[in-house]
Amino acid sequence: MNTFLGVATYCSDPDITTPLSLKELAKRLDLAPSTVSRHLRYLGHWQRKGVPGMGLVETHRSPLDDRAKLVRLTPEGEALLVRLMRILD
Repeated sequence: MNTFLGVATYCSDPDITTPLSLKELAKRLDLAPSTVSRHLRYLGHWQRKGVPGMGLVETHRSPLDDRAKLVRLTPEGEALLVRLMRILD
């Protein structure tokens, strides 16, 4: 849950012009990059070969650094965030 909320907080702000990398997200969440990477697999489209994930986040390679993964919510993740915000209001 903390990784999903981290993506929602740090990677989905329309005022942010530079996408956040997995490494920077891990730093902001005070978690190891390997932990965040594992969480993103579960939250993403595929956990591992043949095992579907939740489809809430997606990662893509940085155009500036092939080693870096950039993170963002999928439309499904954005919809879940909206539902969570309504519940918390």
